[in-house]
Amino acid sequence: MKIKNLILTTALLLAGLVSKAQDTAKEKEIAEIKAYQQAWNRTYADPKKSPLAVKDRESFKGLAFFPINLEYRLQAKLVKDEQYKRLRVRTSDGKVREYVRFGKLYFTLDGKSLTLEAYQPADFRKRTSSLFVPFTDKTNGDTSYGGGRYLDLEIPEHGGSLILDFNKAYNPYCAYNNRYSCPVPPKANRLPVAIPAGMAAPDDH
Repeated sequence: MKIKNLILTTALLLAGLVSKAQDTAKEKEIAEIKAYQQAWNRTYADPKKSPLAVKDRESFKGLAFFPINLEYRLQAKLVKDEQYKRLRVRTSDGKVREYVRFGKLYFTLDGKSLTLEAYQPADFRKRTSSLFVPFTDKTNGDTSYGGGRYLDLEIPEHGGSLILDFNKAYNPYCAYNNRYSCPVPPKANRLPVAIPAGMAAPDDH
């Protein structure tokens, strides 16, 4: 009987430690996302960096974000292309930019298997360790900007797994100022699900 009680007590203790560790990890992730949002607000408030017109910046009180939801912070598998596919991406002002497809991201959301393509500039001199992922979802034109949103991801140093955090999805500058030219998400990156995470629609859109 004493052995059974000891085993039960140990199991409960371990469960408590695991739960505490999970809570700490979640708190850290939420703090990271909040810091990310605050950094965006500082950029938009900064006269030297802000894409806002002067009159809009003077009345700027902060960007609109969906509530942080860790269900939209996902593990994704990155499969690199053997040969980078070159593609021309249309922009919001009718121009074209050239990118190469670095690879595809595979992930599951709401029980659905989904993919997104990840890009880099076609000019190799402009390439860094980051990936550009423009996308649309079912919230566009309603609770998020109609022209789609973007994600910036770091290429994993080891393996093909990375974190795909839609809480860090951001609006293109042209959502706030039409003097900017912004890439329009290609058809391949039109997600058939709603992503109520990240930057929401600007107040006047």
